Amino acid sequence: MLKFVTMKALLVEDNPGDVRLIREMLKESGVSFELESCDRLSSALKLLRTERFDIVLLDLGLPDSQGIETLHRIYSQAPELPIIIFTGLADEALSAKAISAGAQDYLEKGQIDIKGLVRSIRYSIERKQAEAKLNVSENKFYKLSQEFHGLLDAIPDNLTLQNHELKILWANKGAAKRLGKTPEDLIGQHCYDLWHGGTGPCEACPVLESFKTGGPETRIVATPEGRIWDLRTVPLVNESGNVANVIELGRDITEHRKLEEQLRQSQKMEAIGTLAGGIAHDFNNILNVIIGYGGLMQMHMFEEDPNLPKLKEIMKAGERAAHLTRGLLAFSRKQMMDISHEDLNDIVESFKKMLVRIIGEDIELKIELSEKSLPVMADSSQIEQVLMNLAANARDAMPHGGRLGIGTGYAVIDRDFIGAHGFGETGAYGLITVGDSGEGMNEETIKKIFEPFFTTKDLGKGTGLGLAIVYGIIKQHKGFITCESSVGKGTAFNIYLPLIEESAKKAAAEITVALRGGAETILLAEDDFHVRKLVKEILSDSGYTVIEAADGADAVKKFKGAKDTISLLLFDVVMPNKNGKEAYEEIKAVRSDIKAIFISGYPHDLIKERGILEEDVRLVSKPIASYDLLKNVRDALDR
Repeated sequence: MLKFVTMKALLVEDNPGDVRLIREMLKESGVSFELESCDRLSSALKLLRTERFDIVLLDLGLPDSQGIETLHRIYSQAPELPIIIFTGLADEALSAKAISAGAQDYLEKGQIDIKGLVRSIRYSIERKQAEAKLNVSENKFYKLSQEFHGLLDAIPDNLTLQNHELKILWANKGAAKRLGKTPEDLIGQHCYDLWHGGTGPCEACPVLESFKTGGPETRIVATPEGRIWDLRTVPLVNESGNVANVIELGRDITEHRKLEEQLRQSQKMEAIGTLAGGIAHDFNNILNVIIGYGGLMQMHMFEEDPNLPKLKEIMKAGERAAHLTRGLLAFSRKQMMDISHEDLNDIVESFKKMLVRIIGEDIELKIELSEKSLPVMADSSQIEQVLMNLAANARDAMPHGGRLGIGTGYAVIDRDFIGAHGFGETGAYGLITVGDSGEGMNEETIKKIFEPFFTTKDLGKGTGLGLAIVYGIIKQHKGFITCESSVGKGTAFNIYLPLIEESAKKAAAEITVALRGGAETILLAEDDFHVRKLVKEILSDSGYTVIEAADGADAVKKFKGAKDTISLLLFDVVMPNKNGKEAYEEIKAVRSDIKAIFISGYPHDLIKERGILEEDVRLVSKPIASYDLLKNVRDALDR
């Protein structure tokens, strides 16, 4: 109940007798009132602008204003004040009109007593205060409602409120946008009709399940169109504890799932590549001994020796094993490359004759080259290896003949490409497309084709490394490869290699130097006994003097004992005690002009990543044939 202290009232009345009557009634009421009066509307408006009042008592018949317009003028000036209308007329229509226009009460002169007047004043003030509080609450609610709806509309997912019949009671803009509608269009529609064109609820509908269980539900649903949805529901319970409605959040996770699969595939390929690169060192050491000693034996055998054919078979087997290792290294993107400025058109054109031999007479070869040059930084021999592997695969996919097409062109990788494939870097690329009319592949096969040792060929007809090598070579060139295929319709591989500026100069062709030995002294440091023994024998047979060291620390010691006679250091990169680089740096401090060659069975990238060697040093990969070893030694000494 309202407690009066001193209430200030404004009485707008032009009849002096009525003013005296009201003033006397308020005095006798026992409530403290301060009453101010005026007889003109203009005077009342002026007072309302300059003074504070708690209530206005208003006569509608004034000298300067008549009827309901008087109320409108007062209300527009002070809408926050309660207004009581005084009139000499018993007019119900006018009374209703006044209340509708903002008056709190309508009192008829001559029918007012003290209690009725005070009660009317008290109730009018209380109602006005209640209205003010309600307006504040409504404004707050409206603001919160706007913010809440704005928040829900900002969610790009489908958000709906549904009843027991799966009819939509409310929907956000995200839900409507996917359907090309407005949120209002969705109200009253069945969800299954809107999104699936069905006549009944979907199987295992999470909204219906929430109505049954009274708890939240989650479902992953695949649509007939091939989209994958993550559906989550939250039940809303009424005062009786029953589920009244259910909120459903639907998120299209098709692209997310695709990216997850691409990430898993990428991680798997990376793990296999790491494994492949890791075994290369030991494997190459073994092959080095086999190929090296085989080469030495072959150098000392006559053509008529009956054991020569057998030795040649051993050498071929060793070379095949070395090729296998190079394939693993290529897949793991740790194979050394001879990078130079090349034009993709030239590479394809120069390899055309070899392609014809690979595919045979039953297959028609069609080559379409770009009219524009496609300059790239590439190892042409490795790009040829890519073409050879893809052509061989295409040939095997067309046992009864067919067509093989190879084309070059200009391509741009943009954000749409990256979004569709889950990989790539924006920019201009040279494109090589290799397509065949063969048997084609299904989706499951396409997912695995770049994995090492995966093959669809019969046992003994393939190693499963062909496409793994292709993948590794392209990745090492900072390029990308995609595959499109359908069963019975053929296969197409698209290879993207980054284009470079036309002004880049082509690397100078390598000048062949006649192979010869020498009489210099070489310090050989190799921790593998068998490899060290082999290398010493190869060098000694060519006239060199070899000082052996079992590790880096031993090499430094041996050098200090013969520093003036040693012309070349031949060091393994990774050795116990001191690695090749540490030993070399220590020796350089003694003799700054000393020349060096490093040999390693470890992947080149791994050596570079660990900072074991600088970019400008001469590094030879194991296994190394006798000829290549002698050539590198002679080249280093003659520099």
